[in-house]
Amino acid sequence: MADPLYRSFSIFAGTKKVADFKDAKYKIIANVETVYADVAGGVAGYTQGSVEVSLSGSMVVPVAGTTYNFEEQLVAQNIINLGIGIVNGHVHQTAGRVISAEFDSDVKTGMLTGSYEIRALAPQIT
Repeated sequence: MADPLYRSFSIFAGTKKVADFKDAKYKIIANVETVYADVAGGVAGYTQGSVEVSLSGSMVVPVAGTTYNFEEQLVAQNIINLGIGIVNGHVHQTAGRVISAEFDSDVKTGMLTGSYEIRALAPQIT
């Protein structure tokens, strides 16, 4: 049996691939809290959290021929439909917002790089 192949995931706006992130980090956050009480061990249980996702990465590498602009989405505070794929053989579809963008300029190399953070609702895994 061949070893599974893992690749960096791509970013889709709706159904169109718009970019790849270099050094991307994708987190699914349950947002549960510990409930403390006067019981044995002091922990009574955990709350039911509101699941969300966080996607961050440096240096967006746009797909050739696309004109998608994360900065415009941030400034307009648009809700964007995202697909993050492929994660463990599945595409994660969600809706959220670009919440920050940061840019670094290097005069010596002439490079301008950016990093972005996107927060979104719980993903639909397809």
